[in-house]
Amino acid sequence: MSGLRNKDGTFSAPSFATIARDPATGIATREKWHNRYGELHRANGPANIVRDPVTGVIVREDWCKNRDLHRVDGPAAVVRDPTTGREAALSWWKNGRLHRIDGPAVVERDVATGDVTLEEWYNNGKRVPRPRRPASAAFARRFQPT
Repeated sequence: MSGLRNKDGTFSAPSFATIARDPATGIATREKWHNRYGELHRANGPANIVRDPVTGVIVREDWCKNRDLHRVDGPAAVVRDPTTGREAALSWWKNGRLHRIDGPAVVERDVATGDVTLEEWYNNGKRVPRPRRPASAAFARRFQPT
């Protein structure tokens, strides 16, 4: 990659991806998207994507803005079961801090049943107690397990 760098150490392309493939299956097991400074960054999708080399299922997605986990319209980190692809853990981040105002910032699920096993609430990186009022029904339906 040194041939892609400018004299000031930045990369010549405004953004670029690196892809690692499993030699046996040819599956792209990892995609990393970077900004010109080499930081994980992607404006319209996850900056880090990890796939199971056997099933090809995406087992992890990290949405990053200038190296920090960050996403405004959904979870910034998603972990899935490699066999079923069902979501096992979701976390909402804003500028590198756990943050969500309309629900829990950390949600873990039993992949067999889809039942929520853990909920943690955060506001700007600080853990807060669960609010007394439940999240809206429309919001709850939006993030049902797939």
